[in-house]
Amino acid sequence: MSTLKFSNHHLFSTKPEWTREVPEHLYHDGAARGYYLTSSMLKEFRECPTRYRDIVAGKTRVAEKNAFRIGRAVHKIILEGDAAYRRSYHVGGPINDRTGRGYGVASRAFHRWVAESGLDPRTVLTRSENRLVTHIRDAVFRHREAARLFAEGWPELVAEAELAGMPCRARSDWLRPDGVIVDLKTVADLGRFEQNARKFGYLHQFAFYRAVSEAAGADNLTVQAVVVEKCPPHRVGVWTFPASVLDSYQLLNTRSINDLRSCLEKNTWPTGYEQARSFPPVGMHPFMLN
Repeated sequence: MSTLKFSNHHLFSTKPEWTREVPEHLYHDGAARGYYLTSSMLKEFRECPTRYRDIVAGKTRVAEKNAFRIGRAVHKIILEGDAAYRRSYHVGGPINDRTGRGYGVASRAFHRWVAESGLDPRTVLTRSENRLVTHIRDAVFRHREAARLFAEGWPELVAEAELAGMPCRARSDWLRPDGVIVDLKTVADLGRFEQNARKFGYLHQFAFYRAVSEAAGADNLTVQAVVVEKCPPHRVGVWTFPASVLDSYQLLNTRSINDLRSCLEKNTWPTGYEQARSFPPVGMHPFMLN
């Protein structure tokens, strides 16, 4: 954890009163049950209202990908420190007698070992995965600007407020005392982050975090992202998102929330693909799709 060094430029010197701590599993479980709206569940609705309805109804679950498991481990060690990481993750696994190496997480041997050990597969890392996580951590803290952003602040605080008449929660990766929300992303290719920020809805996400936090009582928040590659040499970059960009995406978020309220009121849940479409979309050159 960081050592806070407050200056006159900081908006707050203690944990802001408009935030609270909520365990990760409770935060996601409440959103999946529809008790409140999070950026990830708003993304589910934006992509397919029918799937959002089925998640809230308990008919389907959000898919768990291996990349998310590694990403969570990286978040744990960077945001909460080595001790919290060691408490949360078990490192190990069965060894292949023929090769002398550990079995991969997709192998039957690994799954059988996890089950026989009574471990939660979401919190088990192979030795090679543990090395990967620590190498990513080291790369982030070697980057001067990234290290500066994580030098002081609080991890994973939750803000609660209404947006467009819906109860919402936002769980920021890191909140600095100078009013900067810092989001940590692990990616395959740092050079494609700007394209993927649009593709994967990061701009909607950052706008949502800022809007909920400001509705809860914050002032003058800014958003930055620390982005690190999962593959060597683990390049690290830092991006700042101007208020004008986030304002535009919050308008889109508000439109989606209003659409969600309409679906709830009418109990109609389209897939979003009921009408025939043109390809490419009107006004978009085909080369822009690459």
